[in-house]
Amino acid sequence: MMMNDQYGNYVAQRVLDNSDVAQFSRLIDNIQKFVVPIRSYEFGRPVVQRLARRHLILVPDGHE
Repeated sequence: MMMNDQYGNYVAQRVLDNSDVAQFSRLIDNIQKFVVPIRSYEFGRPVVQRLARRHLILVPDGHE
């Protein structure tokens, strides 16, 4: 839900930026599970694109 919110998205990005390795790994795993719906959110799309460019998540074909 936070990825679909104008302000929640910012919080999610800061958590990713400031998490330790274990936290970051768990966050990436959770984002990967929901990458298709997150990718469709106006405010989630930039997060998915940033993580995909860094090869941290995989976006199914036709969704990037």
